[in-house]
Amino acid sequence: MTIVYRTLMAAVLAPVGGALLFLCVALPFNIATHEADLAAVRDGLRAADARRAFLADPRSAVLGVPFDPVRGSDQFTDCIVLLQVLYRHEDRLKDAVDSRMGEFTPVPCERVMQAVDGAVSPPGSYFRYWMGSRYLLQAFLPAMTVEEVRNLYKTLSYGAVAVLVLAAFRVSRPVGLAVLPVGAALIVGLGLDVFGQHLGHAPTYFVPMALAALMCAVSGWFVDVGRRLVAVAVIAASVAYFDILSGGLPFMLALMLFITHLCYGSTLSPHGSARAGNPILSFAAVGAVFTATAILVVVAKLAAMATIAGMHDPFSAFLASLSDRMGTTVLDFTVTRAMVFEKLWEFRVFAFSGSPLRADLVLAAGAAAWGLAIAAAPLCRSRRTVALDVLLLLAAAATVPAWYMAFVNHTFIHTWFMVRVGTLPVAIGFSALVVVAVAMVRQRRAAAALGWVGEPAWRG
Repeated sequence: MTIVYRTLMAAVLAPVGGALLFLCVALPFNIATHEADLAAVRDGLRAADARRAFLADPRSAVLGVPFDPVRGSDQFTDCIVLLQVLYRHEDRLKDAVDSRMGEFTPVPCERVMQAVDGAVSPPGSYFRYWMGSRYLLQAFLPAMTVEEVRNLYKTLSYGAVAVLVLAAFRVSRPVGLAVLPVGAALIVGLGLDVFGQHLGHAPTYFVPMALAALMCAVSGWFVDVGRRLVAVAVIAASVAYFDILSGGLPFMLALMLFITHLCYGSTLSPHGSARAGNPILSFAAVGAVFTATAILVVVAKLAAMATIAGMHDPFSAFLASLSDRMGTTVLDFTVTRAMVFEKLWEFRVFAFSGSPLRADLVLAAGAAAWGLAIAAAPLCRSRRTVALDVLLLLAAAATVPAWYMAFVNHTFIHTWFMVRVGTLPVAIGFSALVVVAVAMVRQRRAAAALGWVGEPAWRG
């Protein structure tokens, strides 16, 4: 069986296998979390909220975390997650596929304590997402307070980035060196100081990143392209399970394209065997498998809403909502893609702890790194392979701005948390520069070994 045929077959079968494996894990997990004692959860929320006045302002804190107009927050969604825990179905199977939260009036943060006190609001289904963050929170409550869960999430968010870098060094030192600047940029530019502790946003990032780190840590086992694509499918399913259009999908797609190429297809990869596959074909297969798996997981959610939760035609409602998010109309005016990127630039400080200087330094350095990498790649003796590395890393980075351009309405409305995923494509420029630098150092050493010490590395 040729490597091309194996890659194509795996690209077709992996999304189906990943989606089925997801259902086999997610549904039992969702059902198991139904055992959480709601009375104890309510008591915990009462104890955590010593100052109920914070609920009066929809921009206010959620259980002690203040809204900062410079750094941003999303207490609105946090309160939705809490409401979904409090408004769960009595039927376990129905609760495993349907998260309820009611209408947006009054605002969710005002209704949290009303629900805690026993007030009943006609619940409505938040049918578009699996809301994996709600089930994960439900698993921690009532054993932990919301504040303790937040602290745990913050630790896991920073830890996932750090573990990914360490796992990259386990692949090889050059791969680790290429991933290190990306990890550093994410630590300071992914808004983890605020969103890393977020009940709704954080799991979408730290769970898939931890799985990606695991894949790197045992990279030798995934040299086979079939195994690798199944791992990509599993990671994509985990993103789709937790994602609430908070940037996790484009972020992890770009990260998986970046990581898998560095580990298995680049000039830095120690896995140069024929089983690793053609770099271009493998890169395309990773993107196709990730996208197809995410779509299948969403389709499974809508099918479950129709068959188990009894919702009438969730597919049409979902497509209508998707059309709005991909549209160019916000309220009564038309938004252009240029306006989206202007607003992203204006809101860049939200990803960098409110520091314009830090944002400008990292973004400028990343852009300069891209420029140097693109300019220097053709100067290498192995110009074809090194230039291909830079080109594929550029393609991985392009997935995030492509998402911005596709989801104009959503990005424009939610710029303050969507902007943070824009740090990744800029940071990948540092890795591209490392790839070129390592190639030049290797060529210089090879030339020195052959007695060409005084000859420039780019000359044949």
